[in-house]
Amino acid sequence: MTRWQTVTLSFEVQPWVKHSHDLCGIRALNFLTQDDGSMYSGKLQADGYAGYNVVSEAVRIACLAHIPRKFVDALKLVPSNARSDSVAAEIIEMIGELYAVERFGKGLTDDALLALRARDSRPLVARIKSWLKEHRDKVLPQTALGNAIRYGLGQWSAMKKYLDDGRCSIDSNIADRDIKRVVMGRKAWLFADSVDGMEANAVLYSPVQTCIANQVDPYMYFKAVIERMPYAKSQTDLKALLPWALKQEFEHDAAESSWLPSIAPTGLAHLCRTSTWRADRCVAGFRITGRALDMGDGRCPRLLPADHSHS
Repeated sequence: MTRWQTVTLSFEVQPWVKHSHDLCGIRALNFLTQDDGSMYSGKLQADGYAGYNVVSEAVRIACLAHIPRKFVDALKLVPSNARSDSVAAEIIEMIGELYAVERFGKGLTDDALLALRARDSRPLVARIKSWLKEHRDKVLPQTALGNAIRYGLGQWSAMKKYLDDGRCSIDSNIADRDIKRVVMGRKAWLFADSVDGMEANAVLYSPVQTCIANQVDPYMYFKAVIERMPYAKSQTDLKALLPWALKQEFEHDAAESSWLPSIAPTGLAHLCRTSTWRADRCVAGFRITGRALDMGDGRCPRLLPADHSHS
């Protein structure tokens, strides 16, 4: 059974996470359709999962991380004593150079990162595409290496769009990592082997992950909500119970400082059959305040609004 997860960027003022228990593409469509019926037309970063195709007006940006993974699978089939000189190792190393640029650019402003990518990443992207096209006709198409090359070329036009916007990440790995909490746990959770169980799991995981994203102790949050929910009489009262609304109240608690450092989020947010975004920026994705949308379970899309202006 697959799960969707929506996540927001780590630097969002009010980040939040929303889980869903299945993988239907219609969930992405519903989430990215506004009340007036118009569809999200900003940027959606994800892998090649066909379910995202229903969000037809969004600008698709592929997740680069899914491309080298297929070459890693091909490399595993090569004898260990020949791997370092293999074709698969060659392309993995070239893609690694793109990630080296991103590491160097960590912490830069959007504009500075955009300039860095134009100088260092764009020539690498062109060289890697030439490599893929050159080897496409040299490798049997039904082999693991042939499939990896074909997948890479199929995603290349969408993948390289991250070069055009400094807000875009090179991949959606933060959402992949976040969804592992669910993946690792579901094997032990006896109630998570049915639709109802997974739905209950998704309902609980949404506020827990949102607390973590906002650096709020989930235990303290649930305790406060359970105590105050019976007295909530309006939407304003309910909004006052959201994690970011209660955060200041918890900030002076000694317990928070003891656990937050180990779980403070880093990087950008994504939609991974999970989604992430920020409300002041876009009204699309699995989050209504989003700057990025990701879907988790290994397939992670990310949303950015069409408007490139920054606050």
